[in-house]
Amino acid sequence: MGSKGRVLIMTLGVAVVALVLAFSFGRPQVTTAAKYPEFKDDVIGVELYAEEGSDDKVKLVEMEDAKLAAKLVSYLDQAEPEQPPTSWPWTKHYVVFKVKEGEQIARSKEYLYLYKDFNPEEPGYLALENAWYRVPPQFNIMLHCLTEYRNATGEVDPDDAAFLKEYGWDVLFKANTMEGKLPEELIHNAGDFPVVIYWAYNNELNKDVGLDITPYLGKEVQVNLYKLEQPLPEFMHPRRWTGRAVVVKFEGEIVGAWLDAGRHDAFACSLKGRRLEEVTGKTWGEWLAGIVNREDPLEKRLAALSPEEVIRLFYQAVGNGDRRTAHAALSRRNLVGYLFNNMDNNRLYNPSFSVNDRDGLNNVAGAKIVSIKEFPPQDGDPPDVKRYQVAVDFTFRRAITAESGVQVRFLILRQEIPGLGWRIEGLGTGP
Repeated sequence: MGSKGRVLIMTLGVAVVALVLAFSFGRPQVTTAAKYPEFKDDVIGVELYAEEGSDDKVKLVEMEDAKLAAKLVSYLDQAEPEQPPTSWPWTKHYVVFKVKEGEQIARSKEYLYLYKDFNPEEPGYLALENAWYRVPPQFNIMLHCLTEYRNATGEVDPDDAAFLKEYGWDVLFKANTMEGKLPEELIHNAGDFPVVIYWAYNNELNKDVGLDITPYLGKEVQVNLYKLEQPLPEFMHPRRWTGRAVVVKFEGEIVGAWLDAGRHDAFACSLKGRRLEEVTGKTWGEWLAGIVNREDPLEKRLAALSPEEVIRLFYQAVGNGDRRTAHAALSRRNLVGYLFNNMDNNRLYNPSFSVNDRDGLNNVAGAKIVSIKEFPPQDGDPPDVKRYQVAVDFTFRRAITAESGVQVRFLILRQEIPGLGWRIEGLGTGP
């Protein structure tokens, strides 16, 4: 091949690479010369960065949604001129606005933004061109939420929004839409993943607004998850701003709706702001008695054991890899933690035990009890609670938080459900 042919091929190759790169990185980056007061009505998106070290920044949010952007701007309209604290030892953030300029999208300059990502309810501060401003908590909370709600959109089902509005709740954004099948029945068997408890619990809250998912058990439904503008009721402090609304639909009809609090402990209240105990008139244990399968052989076996026998059965099951028995030895309150601990907030609940057992029970290759010692009750302990110190000789598959050998664990056992014996409600490394 001649030199001209080689040059032509190389030129075409460079052109193809350039086109690929252009499509890979999206639209060309254009910076607006306008100041915030001049472009605020044309904001259609936002980027949020966190400072890493002295020179690096990591992008936390890239949102392009005119409706969500309008919400953020409306919160900024409420900002008041105020200097931030003279010392800021926490992470510094930067906000970039995306601005519609004719047929193109331009980026603003980076605006220094100070807020505590571990407590977005506290005051935040944004440095605009002319001064520092103290922004309302809603601005912090919305930006903070966008760091994890990857599918957030301002496109909201109008029927859902209207239904929530009837009870005083305004949608901030739609966090996600999911489809799946409801359980066949709302009865929980010993050792099962507690997804049935999730649906049974929230259906009680659902009934508080005249709805019921029972006729739709075993059927495919659509679930819309919404972030709310308003905080949850006062009794949810300090997690009031974590609130979401769950709307369940069957063939386009709303058949379920309630509030939850997201990751770690999602159970919250009905749309009327009432808790399970208020709606049902029952305690947690009394309510559970109506949704557990008392005829389950494993349930019967555990119901006949003393507290120490439950502890021995639990560690025997852990050491033998019998996960079902190990989980059955835990209280239902303890099991519910598997639904929400370390949950991706784009979900309603974790998909299985493995999310939290991966570095826990599943990491134990062997467990043999060395000793069990009962502690005297602490002040305020009810008669249905007992405390134990247990020394266990563990063999771990991987050294994560401890090496193999004798470890001390502190257990709290409770008679959670009347007539069904003792279960492990708390398990930790300290009393």
